[in-house]
Amino acid sequence: MTNQLCQQVYDTVATHLLAQGRPAKAVFKSVVQCAYRDHHGFKCAVGCLIPDDMYDPAMEGKTARELKHEYPHLLPDVPARLLHELQHSHDATLYHEGLHHWARHMLRIALKWELDPAIIKTFLENNDDTP
Repeated sequence: MTNQLCQQVYDTVATHLLAQGRPAKAVFKSVVQCAYRDHHGFKCAVGCLIPDDMYDPAMEGKTARELKHEYPHLLPDVPARLLHELQHSHDATLYHEGLHHWARHMLRIALKWELDPAIIKTFLENNDDTP
């Protein structure tokens, strides 16, 4: 069951961020940072997994691991490590390097977790960024 759930989480994040095409960002303590939800309605890799009725602005600024600890009812069966890796893919790669680099990072996550990266592969095949 865990691998099936991990695949569903991976596919949800991939589909969401490919459709959104950009990271979710907000200003916290005078610094622009990634956000679970931003004021434009964009959501990060983990933010898109949080149901609207469970989202709390107090979640902002917390890591995925902190969320799992402080909100145990939220995504209870999803491994914290997978959430951390997906969050990192958004916060570090998508935020700083763009969609194509993020997609390549998502391929590495799929390989590590033994997941099917079909959504990401289709994107890369249809959006070749080489000159």
